[in-house]
Amino acid sequence: MSKKRKIYGAMSGVILALGGFLIISTASASTGEAGSVDDPLVTKSYVDNEISKRLQGGQSNTDQSSDVDINALYADLIAYVDGQIDNIELDIKVDSGEGLENTSFEVLELMPNQTLIGKEGTELIVRSGEALIIDNQDNNGIPNVTTGDNLKLGEQVALNHLLIIPREDGRGIVSKTGSWIMIRGDYTIQ
Repeated sequence: MSKKRKIYGAMSGVILALGGFLIISTASASTGEAGSVDDPLVTKSYVDNEISKRLQGGQSNTDQSSDVDINALYADLIAYVDGQIDNIELDIKVDSGEGLENTSFEVLELMPNQTLIGKEGTELIVRSGEALIIDNQDNNGIPNVTTGDNLKLGEQVALNHLLIIPREDGRGIVSKTGSWIMIRGDYTIQ
């Protein structure tokens, strides 16, 4: 019997050893390395470190420097967003006409043979009298926004029609008789 006991004892030891080996190998195979696909749970410090590595071209950082880098990036982001908000507020002010100069028309009288030369974007309306178009050397004309026509050199300006000077290149009007003009924008009178 002692021989049987020794055989059973040896077999039991081998079975226990194989069982233990199988349990350990199965356990290590089922739990992946931290941060791998097999183990998706990671710590905040691991994520911060990985972000810092990628932002700085692969250099590893400690957790403290990673927090500083993230805080600096956060501050930069806040500053950028604040700048964008300021730009949008400025656009809203410009669109609504707040804070702009020359937003209303100025009324002025031109004497006979007096010339008015508009700068870029100048708007004018001849209210009374007769005025003729002065064109640039390329004879591009002045747009009559009221009719959609392009008025050329020497053409008479219809009363109460809005004209816009497209560029600062010598375009304007000359008063044939005394004329009253409404104008918005920069101009010179000769």
